Amino acid sequence: AGSQYAVASAWASNANVVNEVAEYSHAIGDGNVRCVAIGAGTFRLRFSGAYAHSAAVPLQLYNKLNGRQRRLPTPTFVATGTYDRYFVQFADNDWQCGGANATEVAATLNARPDNRVKWLTFGYEDDNYLVVWDDGKSSHWTTHHAGLRNRLKGREGTGTCSPPRTVSLSPCSADAAFVSFEDGGHVRWGLPDYVDECLDDNGVDNLAHIEFGADDVALLRWTA
Repeated sequence: AGSQYAVASAWASNANVVNEVAEYSHAIGDGNVRCVAIGAGTFRLRFSGAYAHSAAVPLQLYNKLNGRQRRLPTPTFVATGTYDRYFVQFADNDWQCGGANATEVAATLNARPDNRVKWLTFGYEDDNYLVVWDDGKSSHWTTHHAGLRNRLKGREGTGTCSPPRTVSLSPCSADAAFVSFEDGGHVRWGLPDYVDECLDDNGVDNLAHIEFGADDVALLRWTA
């Protein structure tokens, strides 16, 4: 199903960034967009594996994908962050990460080689990130968001609680976080004023995801 979206920003001077995010997000409405990463530049990935991106995405990610042979498996998920951080997963479950603290991220991912990443997000500091796995479990490397950690860990293995679907930490705030669940519910923490104002205008019903980006910009998505 298609989705609706809105781009929110703290500053009027961010018009160029807002317009860039909106340009790459306009296809969300056709229901074929897997994710839009805005942690560093803007990267749009369709379910088909087709992608498009702005010039400001991490250089290693650009080189990895644009130098990749067409016969190889296509990307299925991409995340970007400040400090040149990125993560890309492919259809064959291969992946690559780079940027600050890539060694620690890789160690977390290698610790569960038989589990596929459902969602990954980079946070405020260069060593902050969070991984949600296909089996509903999560892995954390963050000094913030105790409420989020406890909420996710408290759901693991219960058999009754809906598992997480998407998660987002903010590269601009140590407090902001969002998680959605497979049953359509969500929890949000420490949202900046400009995101709250966007929710006041558009409502929280059917809110599917908030992707926090650099430059105090956020992309909000609702299910149609």
